[in-house]
Amino acid sequence: MPFSSTKVLIVDDDVGLLRLIQKILQQEKIPATVLSSGAEAISWLKKNPIDLLLLDLKLQDFSAKDLIQQLSTLDLKVPFIVITGQGDERVAVEMMKSGAMDYLVKDINFISRLPTVVRHALQQLTQKKKLVEAEAAKQESDNLRQSVLNSLIAHIAVLDQEGKIISTNDAWNEFSQKNGITTLSRMGVDDDYLKVCREAVRQNAEGARHALQGIESVLKGTETRFYVEYPCHSPHKKQWFLMSVTPLVGNRKGAVVSHIDISERKRLEREVLETTEREQRRIGHDLHDDLGQQLTVLDYSLYSIAEKLKKEKHPLFKTLGVVSDQIQKVISNVRHMSHGLSPVPLESEGLAVALEEMILGIPSVSSMKTRFVCKTPVRIQDPNIATQFYRITQEGVNNAVKHSRSNTLVVTLSEEKKFWKVCIQDKGKGFNMDSTFITEKTGLRFMTYRAQLIGAELEISSKPTKGTSITCRLDKKDEIKK
Repeated sequence: MPFSSTKVLIVDDDVGLLRLIQKILQQEKIPATVLSSGAEAISWLKKNPIDLLLLDLKLQDFSAKDLIQQLSTLDLKVPFIVITGQGDERVAVEMMKSGAMDYLVKDINFISRLPTVVRHALQQLTQKKKLVEAEAAKQESDNLRQSVLNSLIAHIAVLDQEGKIISTNDAWNEFSQKNGITTLSRMGVDDDYLKVCREAVRQNAEGARHALQGIESVLKGTETRFYVEYPCHSPHKKQWFLMSVTPLVGNRKGAVVSHIDISERKRLEREVLETTEREQRRIGHDLHDDLGQQLTVLDYSLYSIAEKLKKEKHPLFKTLGVVSDQIQKVISNVRHMSHGLSPVPLESEGLAVALEEMILGIPSVSSMKTRFVCKTPVRIQDPNIATQFYRITQEGVNNAVKHSRSNTLVVTLSEEKKFWKVCIQDKGKGFNMDSTFITEKTGLRFMTYRAQLIGAELEISSKPTKGTSITCRLDKKDEIKK
């Protein structure tokens, strides 16, 4: 290894030995500066950095120990090798305990050993310098990565291949400190993320099973990206988050888990949907109460005129009869449109009435045997919640009629002390479920979206040849107030 760029200083009060050492090192292409006193060395070192110092143990004005101490006081930390006379080996060993890299004894082997000892010391220093530079580069890279993570508003955790958290950002840590009443929100570096997710599944936390399957799929490499929206009950309020899981880039296996607060977006979506549903109900009522009534009055008037013309045997009475029939069809269409826009009656038990009417109407379009079960009155005062339950059930029923190939369908509506629940069950062909199934099926996404808007939990269970069960449940304590 060439050392032509290194700087070596030799300090010894034996001028002849100094010149000899300098010549030997020059032959090895190791440039060296020589000084004969400790004072000269201190003055020179204040102005000139060096890579290695060869220091005589006993100088005329300083001992090696005193010189090193003075350099330390001046914050000049210099790697050094001690040169000692025979008989002073014990003192030299003590100097090594104080920081010397090695020592050389001025014996018959001194000249032959000198190049090897110096070269070995310089190699060690070079390796150490490279290691320090590499560690500094890694630290700089880590700092840059952490700065990027900390600049993001998303709560981010980096997982290793086993699901252990190896890094988090400031947003994650801040949320953890403010919402640390649950195990999930208290997670930090060195915690097992998958273990906590499995515990959430065991506790039936909303969406936990779907989230766990997605994270495991990304860690195994069977999926390149996973998304899921989920509710989070913090001590202050109910929040909504979008979880994104992506694989680590590079040789290291693992994943990046990101949580973005989408509570405001959810609130706006809910307001838009509520406004839309209210407007649909208004239009439906206007169609039924205004236009429908006007058409009914018009039809009655035409009927009266037609009856009068019939008695007079006027040929126009047949034409008026045809017009009356057409108006009857228009009235029927208006009623159908009105019901579609406002399917749930406003009375407190209107949901049960609307669902029963829906289920009883299925045999007219399908050979499927249907049954509606509602053993006790179900009272939902909020029309938005009742409407979302209806729309979710409507989508589930339509899917069953179109795709299940089942002979039977049962819809159950129930109210307990703490929650409302509707369940759609068929005994049809069923299907395989995986972590991406819900996100790939439009109908299921539709039901999931509506359930999330009112804070309800949607559970879908299906197996091939075993049928499908869809349950939507809303805890009354989670009812979204207007």
